[in-house]
Amino acid sequence: MSIHGNMTGVVVLELMTIQPIPVFWLVILIGLALTGALAVIIRFSRRRREDLERLVAERTAELRESEELFHSVWDRSVDGMRLCDTSGTIVSVNTAYSTMVGKSVEELKGKSLGVVYSADEAERILQIFVRNAAAGDVAKYIEKRITAWNGDVRWVAVSNVILNFTSGSTFVLSIFRDVTERKQAEEELNRVGADLRETNRYLEEATARANDMALTAEMANAAKSEFLANMSHEIRTPMNGVIGMTGLLLDTDLDPDQRRCAEIVRKSGESLLVLINDILDFSKIEAHKLDLEMLEFNLPALLNDLHAAFAMRFQEWGLTMECAADPDVPALLLGDPRRLTQILSNLTGNAIKFTHAGTVSVRVTLVDLTGSTVRLRFSVLDTGIGIADNKIGLLFNKFSQVDMSTTRRYGGTGLGLAISKQLAELMGGEIGVTSREGEGSEFWFTVQVGLQTGDGAMTNARPSSTDATSLTVGSACERPAAVETLNRLAGSAARILIAEDNCTNQQVGLGILNHLGLSADIAANGEEAIHALESTPYDLVLMDVQMPVMDGIEATRIIRSWTPTAVGDDGLLSPMTALRNPRIPIIAMTAHAMSGDKEWCVKAGMNDYIAKPVSPRSIMEMLEKWLPKKNGVEDAHTRAADDALPAADVPSGIHLFDSVGLVTRLMGEEELARIVITGFLGEMPVQIAAMKEMLAAGNAPAAMRLAHGINGASASVGGDRLRDVIARVEAAAKADDIDAARMLVPDVDAEFTALKDACEAWMAH
Repeated sequence: MSIHGNMTGVVVLELMTIQPIPVFWLVILIGLALTGALAVIIRFSRRRREDLERLVAERTAELRESEELFHSVWDRSVDGMRLCDTSGTIVSVNTAYSTMVGKSVEELKGKSLGVVYSADEAERILQIFVRNAAAGDVAKYIEKRITAWNGDVRWVAVSNVILNFTSGSTFVLSIFRDVTERKQAEEELNRVGADLRETNRYLEEATARANDMALTAEMANAAKSEFLANMSHEIRTPMNGVIGMTGLLLDTDLDPDQRRCAEIVRKSGESLLVLINDILDFSKIEAHKLDLEMLEFNLPALLNDLHAAFAMRFQEWGLTMECAADPDVPALLLGDPRRLTQILSNLTGNAIKFTHAGTVSVRVTLVDLTGSTVRLRFSVLDTGIGIADNKIGLLFNKFSQVDMSTTRRYGGTGLGLAISKQLAELMGGEIGVTSREGEGSEFWFTVQVGLQTGDGAMTNARPSSTDATSLTVGSACERPAAVETLNRLAGSAARILIAEDNCTNQQVGLGILNHLGLSADIAANGEEAIHALESTPYDLVLMDVQMPVMDGIEATRIIRSWTPTAVGDDGLLSPMTALRNPRIPIIAMTAHAMSGDKEWCVKAGMNDYIAKPVSPRSIMEMLEKWLPKKNGVEDAHTRAADDALPAADVPSGIHLFDSVGLVTRLMGEEELARIVITGFLGEMPVQIAAMKEMLAAGNAPAAMRLAHGINGASASVGGDRLRDVIARVEAAAKADDIDAARMLVPDVDAEFTALKDACEAWMAH
């Protein structure tokens, strides 16, 4: 307005300056100017008021919308909400809260807390409000039970918020959440938990009782196993005496009835010994006390030994036995050969028992090869009576047989197949059978074994199926390579133990001792020799130096560390009655003939030394020197045998086949010589193939051990040229000169082929 006034004044002055203006017109001009200015002011004021009115309307709408939103949230909230001042007067409540307490909103607004709570409770809550308001704090979250005016009991979770306004007013906002269902679930859970705790207590008590029972059962099982082990040992000792003395009796002059009775006693004793072994093995398996060994073994040799063990039975029953392995089956393996043989023996024995004519075949096939792990399948097939379909399920149960009647034709304990099943499972395999009644059966099992070496172990160290699909009965030793009691000399109490793993050398030693009027037992290795000396009072041991499992040197050291466990009637150690006798004479038998070998054996604790091939003269000299005398007098049988010896040993020389020397060593027994030769020719291809495999794999120690065995067997049979070549292979392997040893392999093959032809030609005549 001042701007317009100034402008009007300027105009008037300018006009007055230009020319004189009457006062009337001057007044009119000023009035017009003032009217225009007033009109501008009015328009501006009206516009300003309209803006303010519009702003107020917008704010009022927003406030109304906000209030509506607040009331919508307030009223629709599932949680109950109550606003009180610090005097305990209810300012406002929402619908959820009024529902909780059973009163309408109108009945609650403006009322004190006494309309909801008892007087004491309302007073307590009011004090909390005042205290929290003064402190500006929020009350703790609490859960409480409230009872509505209609009698409903509800559980609510309450949280309080202090609201302080700038006007100085203070309010308390209480939020109530209905947790009745949760509390009921918790109560149910607590009830179930209490029931579970009670049930758990009963279970703990039952578990404790079960543990006590299990402990008692375990102790009883351990006691049973210990009892069976002790009884087995106690029974085996007299059983060895029964079987041995029966064999001694059978060597005397008996009439037919006496011989028949003695044979029955011997067979019954052997059957009882088998039963004792089965019960002990089954007890060990049940008590989880049977541990598998992890040893190197030669599969073809194992099959050859199996064949040898059953050769006599097959001859008695008039059956044919075949043992063969597929060409792709590795020969040199890691596992437990003793337990593997036990399963095969059980199955083969059953096949013989139930087969009256025909053939029993043992087959080995490769299932799979993964890295150094091999899975093999063994099967024993027979042409026997077969098994009915409804009886097959009973076969592998303990103490179970197909025919359980009292009139059954075939005997047995029913443990053999049960033990075989558990042994197969321990070796990571399984067992089964397929059979057709009247046509025969096939019992099979699988095992998991390891490979001795990498690539070398894959070499097939057996004759292939096209070369030799079966092993002829009699082609191996007629006695198993294990501790067994042989016939004893009538009138002599001397007992000899031969510790030798080679079948050919076993037969030679037994033949010489028998013709000297003595008898002997066989141990296939040092460990078996120790077990034999623990159970039988032997007078002398002929100990091979190199044997599997435990060699003769280690066995001798163990024997020399013993303390005697039996004495004679005079209280002094008696060589004829002592068990675990550390002073028993031990004579080394070995193919080693180098300087210092005798001193090496003597240093280990052996009394003397015999170089292979052994002769009647050399054995007789050792017996005369070391066998205990009775009252200082030599045994009459020993002197008589000495007188019967040839004047000199077989002359030395390089022979292809010294048949004369062989027969001379066997005291002129050509039939025994044929048995020895047949066993030698059946065993040597396996041993030579295994030796070549070890040479190909670069395993010098294993090749040396195999060459040593071939050396001794060649010497015993009279194959001097083969022995000479093999001795050079052994020396090269011992010096770790694999290349030199490999270069001699063609000579070994050539010499063995020539020796085989010579032996077969001699036997043909």
